[in-house]
Amino acid sequence: MMNDENNEKLDQKFPGLFPHGVWCEDGWFGLIHDLAVEITRVAQRDGLEIRAERVQQKYGTLRVYLNTAAPPDIERAIDLAEERSLVTCEATGRPGVLCEDQRGWLKVLSPEVAAERGFRPLLDPNL
Repeated sequence: MMNDENNEKLDQKFPGLFPHGVWCEDGWFGLIHDLAVEITRVAQRDGLEIRAERVQQKYGTLRVYLNTAAPPDIERAIDLAEERSLVTCEATGRPGVLCEDQRGWLKVLSPEVAAERGFRPLLDPNL
């Protein structure tokens, strides 16, 4: 889970948007912050009350589940954040690749963090 300080920053800047917190590591704080800016902008423009009921890492990448169907602008923003999470280390925010550990758990990690945690890249990053 994202540390309490970062969850508090998001809650203060975007009250009510993340009622259950953010369930991924701190390296994706920037991705989630940028997404929250866009969700808030579109929600205010269109007079919508949108909440991110779940924000988590699943199968290695970011997943965002809203309380309602989102307009296309928000759907595109979510898609972009999910795509960015595929190349951003969840732990550090540095460039990363999709990795797997011995149990089959998937995470996007930088090479250094992957080595520290016993993960290996699924694809050769030199391809």
